[in-house]
Amino acid sequence: MDKGQILFVILMGWAVLIYGGLTFLIAKKKDLSLINGFINRSEEEKKYLMENGYVDAIGKLLTYSFFLFLLSYILGIFQVPYGVSIGIGMFLLVVMAGIVWINRYEVPAKRKKGYWINGSIAVVTIVFVAVLTGYGYVTTEITVTNDGITIDGMYGEELAWEEIQTVEMMDQAPTITARTNGFAMANQWKGRFLVEEYDSSVILFISGEQTPYLYIETDQDTIIFNRSTAEETEEMYQAITTYKDGET
Repeated sequence: MDKGQILFVILMGWAVLIYGGLTFLIAKKKDLSLINGFINRSEEEKKYLMENGYVDAIGKLLTYSFFLFLLSYILGIFQVPYGVSIGIGMFLLVVMAGIVWINRYEVPAKRKKGYWINGSIAVVTIVFVAVLTGYGYVTTEITVTNDGITIDGMYGEELAWEEIQTVEMMDQAPTITARTNGFAMANQWKGRFLVEEYDSSVILFISGEQTPYLYIETDQDTIIFNRSTAEETEEMYQAITTYKDGET
C-alpha cells in the first residue's frame, strides 16, 4: 500500500466515522439538537415536524447516504476502478435529491419556499460538479511549436524552449502520494501533486496507465504527462527533442 492509499484510508476513514456518528445520533438516538435550526423553531413547529415524519425522513436520508459513503470507502480501499468516483457521485445525488424530498414534511407555510431554495441549491450543485468533472475528463491538448510547448485545458502551461532543461521518456509512472492543487478522478490526474520520486510537487497531465511517460524538467517545475497511445507519446518525444536540439 503506497502513501497515497494510506492517506486515503486514514482521511476517508475519519470522514466515514464522523458521518456515521452523526447518522447514529440523529437516526437512532433522535438527538434533535444536531438538526440544523431545529432547536430554534417554535414548540408548535417542532411538534408538527415530529408528528409529520420530518425527523424520520432526515434519519432515513442520513442512513441511506451513509451506506453509500461507506461503500465508496470500501471500493477505494480495494482500489476498484472508478469505484470511488461512482460511489461519491451517487452519494451526492442522493443527498441533493433527499434535501428536496424532505421538504414534503415541512410545515405548510415554509414548504414551497423550501422546495425553491433547496431545489435551486441541488440543481446548481449537481450542474457545477457535472461540468467540473466533465471538463476534467477532456483530453489535454499538447502542442509543440517553434516557441515552445503549449499545454491547453485544465491547469494548462506554456513552456518556452529556454526554460526546458531536460526531456526524458520513461515507462515508470510517478508514485502519487497526495494532491496539492489538481483534479484526480478515475485514473485522471491533472495539476499539482506530491510524488515519491521528487521532494517538491510536480505537475501531472496523466490519463489512464498508458506508458511511456514524458518527464520534462524546467527551471522551476517537473511536468509529467502521457498520451492515449505509446505511439503518440513517442512522436511527441521526438518532436520535443528535435525542437529542443534545434534540428528544425
